Amino acid sequence: LTDNVYYCDNGEIVKLPTRNGKKSTRHKWLAMSPDLRVRWCSPYVKIDAFRRVLNNYPRYKDKKILVITGERREESPNRAMYFETEIHACNSNMRLVHAWRPVIDWSEQMIWDEYEKRRFLPHPAYLLGWNRTSCFGCIFSTSDLWQ
Repeated sequence: LTDNVYYCDNGEIVKLPTRNGKKSTRHKWLAMSPDLRVRWCSPYVKIDAFRRVLNNYPRYKDKKILVITGERREESPNRAMYFETEIHACNSNMRLVHAWRPVIDWSEQMIWDEYEKRRFLPHPAYLLGWNRTSCFGCIFSTSDLWQ
């Protein structure tokens, strides 16, 4: 298992190696939990990778950054407690980082109505039946979704 993070910079793939961490498989089974310390998918595949790039990419030093995400309160009890705007966890004395969740109070129907109104094409995972793009291919998906 690699702890490297790869990202794209002007069309070039850049490798961000782990310097201080140790390689590990965590020796834990994947867990369906709101606790990001035990749930593998969100922290290790999305959140931590994004934070490592934001915290270590030289271009983001001495910048003001706005992180926009699409969480909605009706998705889970934990998300129901999220703020619409807040200082992001990657904020530091080297960069000012805010988080904004512009659709936090929208219903799922409002999202789909906006897609239709603007003639946006949804992510292919939604067209295949998944209710979250981040859950596309998860081992906890139902047999119907995999079929």
